Amino acid sequence: MFAASSASAAGRTYFVNKPGESEAAVLVAEPGIYLMDEDAPALDVTNDILNGFGGRLFDKIRSERGLTYAVQGGWETPPAYPGLFTVNGSTERPAEFISAVQDVLEELL
Repeated sequence: MFAASSASAAGRTYFVNKPGESEAAVLVAEPGIYLMDEDAPALDVTNDILNGFGGRLFDKIRSERGLTYAVQGGWETPPAYPGLFTVNGSTERPAEFISAVQDVLEELL
């Protein structure tokens, strides 16, 4: 395993080589919020917009771009510590998958 940093993205990217695998399991994550955060209700609504059949992740990444069979994401909001925002799926084209996730999230802004 090794980490590669990108000038255009905060954080780190990790790659794990698994010979014989036909797809990459991709997990995009960043720190989230506490349950009592004032933004928690809005992020619950955003989870609904992103997920499920007809959700933006499914429509853009699976239906329009054909990058994965299943994709899901959302925020965890635990009461005692900040949760995580994650998006995950399996794909033969991980760089395109990550780019598509970024596109979907930018549309929400």
